[in-house]
Amino acid sequence: MTPTVLNAADGKVRGTYQAAGWSPAPAFDGRQGYFVDNGVLQERHSRTLASRWRFEGDGEISTAPIVVNGYVYVGSRSGRLWALNGATGQSVWSTDVGASIDEPDEHNVSQPLTGLGAGGGLVVVPATSLLVAYGQ
Repeated sequence: MTPTVLNAADGKVRGTYQAAGWSPAPAFDGRQGYFVDNGVLQERHSRTLASRWRFEGDGEISTAPIVVNGYVYVGSRSGRLWALNGATGQSVWSTDVGASIDEPDEHNVSQPLTGLGAGGGLVVVPATSLLVAYGQ
């Protein structure tokens, strides 16, 4: 199935985009979408799908991105977590969480679906057998 972008106002198809291999769900902040594809995070305009920037990190980005207060958070199989400026893609902070941050398994029901979370001034990271929280 080809990933599709819908108009939020009327549900009509605005466009489609290519996703090579496995890709987690994108995150959106206004008209900007943040997509992980083959271990790389890419920002795309939600209407035109034009891209302004790409962030390769360590080439193993595995999580679905989340956006909190204009910052895009993504994690890696290597255990690295980044906060990026959503407008520029520049890394503003990163850390090693101490364990692999695995991709969400959206196709099987063998375990609960995992992913980054945020609330109450915290960013929460499920990492293998750890649950790590960082203050924003």
